[in-house]
Amino acid sequence: MRISNALLGIILTFTPWNVRASKNSMSGTDAIAAAAAAAAVRESAQRELLGMSSNKNNNNNYEYKRTYITIIEPDNFVSIDPDQMVKQLVDVVIRATLAQTIPTSIGTSTIQNGRIYDPADIEIVNKPNGIEPGDLFEEFGEITLGDVRSFPAQLIGQRYAGDRQPKTPIPVGDSAYFFHGECVATSALPFVGKFPDTVEPGEGIEDIKDFSILEGAFVITSHTCLLNLCLGGGGFDCIAIYAGTSFVFDFGQQLNLFQKERGNFKDLVRTTPTLPPPYPATIIGGTGDFGGIEGTVQIATIAGSAGAFLNVPVTARQGDLGGLQRFGFIVQSISVTSNMPLPTAP
Repeated sequence: MRISNALLGIILTFTPWNVRASKNSMSGTDAIAAAAAAAAVRESAQRELLGMSSNKNNNNNYEYKRTYITIIEPDNFVSIDPDQMVKQLVDVVIRATLAQTIPTSIGTSTIQNGRIYDPADIEIVNKPNGIEPGDLFEEFGEITLGDVRSFPAQLIGQRYAGDRQPKTPIPVGDSAYFFHGECVATSALPFVGKFPDTVEPGEGIEDIKDFSILEGAFVITSHTCLLNLCLGGGGFDCIAIYAGTSFVFDFGQQLNLFQKERGNFKDLVRTTPTLPPPYPATIIGGTGDFGGIEGTVQIATIAGSAGAFLNVPVTARQGDLGGLQRFGFIVQSISVTSNMPLPTAP
C-alpha cells in the first residue's frame, strides 16, 4: 500500500541517520550494538508492514479445500413461477400470439435438494443419443417405438443438457449429507425476438406453428441464492452459502411443449437444453461444527436433465394433458475453500 511503503521508507531512512548522528559520542562496541539494534528495528518494521499488506491482499487464501458432488432427482428440482407462466405456458404462448406481449421472468425461482457424494464415488457417462428406452422403463415400462403418437415414444432422443448423466444405480448416500436451497431470478432481458404469427380468437395451441418464442423469451441475467451444504452431525453441521451475481441463462431452452389434436399427441416441440453457467458464492456462516466458518464456494452444473416437458399427461397412464415433468438427473460440483477442515462425503 502507498501509505505503508511511505512509512517504511521513513523508518528505513531515519534509523541509519540517527545511528550515524550518535556515533561520535559512542564507543566502537556501543556503535556496533546500536547499528544492530537499528537493523533489528528496520527488519521488524518491514516484516510488520509487509505482513499487513500481505494479509490484506491474501485474506481469501484459506487453507482447506474440498469438492463435493450433489445429484438432484427430477422431483427434487422445483420451479416456482409467481405469474404461473411456465406451468401455463400454453396460455402464455396464446396470449403472446394474440397480444404480442409476454410476462417478465423476474421473480421466478428454483428450489433444489440433493444428497452429497464424494466425486470418486460418482461416474458421469456420455449420453449423446439423449433419452433411450431404458431410461424410461422404470416409469413407463416397455415402450413401443412404432407408436410415434404416444407420449413416452416421443421422449426418445430428447437430449440431456451437457449430453451426460450419472451412471446408475446411484449410491444411496447419507441423509445427513445434503445440499439444498433456492435461487431467485433478480433481473432479466426484455424479449427482443419474433412473436408468433397471430391466430384468430378461439383457435387453440394446435393452430400455432411458430414456437421460437420459447428461446429468447425467458433469459435471466442475475440471481440471488441462499443454499445450505450439510456435512454430517445428523444434518445439523451445515455451511450457509450466499450468491448474488450475474447469471445469464435462457431457461426457455429447457422447455419442451407437447401439442394435442383431437385428444391425441400431435407433436413434441423440442428444444436443446443447455447447462447453466457456473457461479461463485461466499460462506456467510455455519451451524454445529461449522460455527465461525469463512470461505468461498464455486458451484458448477456438470450434467443436466432433458429439460421440462409442458402439457404432458398428469400421470404416466392418463391421457389428459396439463402436467409438467422432468426426465434425467441434475449433477452439480460444489468446490469449497474455507478456514476450517472439511470432511469427506461418506
